[in-house]
Amino acid sequence: MENIINNLNQNKIDISNSESIVYNVLDPMFNFLKDYIIEELRNLNEIRDLYRKGTKENMTIGQLNYSKFRKKRIELIQIFNALKKDFPKLKTLSAANDLITMSSQRKVQTKIPSSPKNYLSTDNINEYDIDWIIQKTKNYFGKLAQTYSSERISYLIKN
Repeated sequence: MENIINNLNQNKIDISNSESIVYNVLDPMFNFLKDYIIEELRNLNEIRDLYRKGTKENMTIGQLNYSKFRKKRIELIQIFNALKKDFPKLKTLSAANDLITMSSQRKVQTKIPSSPKNYLSTDNINEYDIDWIIQKTKNYFGKLAQTYSSERISYLIKN
């Protein structure tokens, strides 16, 4: 991801050329996110398993791993905010932003009353919160994949 920002800063990416945007921004961003999300889901599943084991030692390890997850997610949000400034019209960036922010912010629920929760600002979580994050991440990744493929085709047709 930082390569995309560095190339933008050094004017190596022609923003006016739609093919350049596809090959130098959209494709690397999607490939990075795909690998990142797969690894993140693997880690979240391990954290959930540690919480389910219930021993104090496993809970401590799970909390440490969750803290690492939070730090990486916050760094990713900052990177995407920088990219969003350079490409405000890319729908894929908007879908990626939803993926990394909305899958960690629980809104008020209507069926089961629950207070809103931002999982990136708290260490106080349980296995059900991890389940929720995993499910929302999968949902938003599906939305990202659809948006990416649609926008990619649209940009390539323009040439």
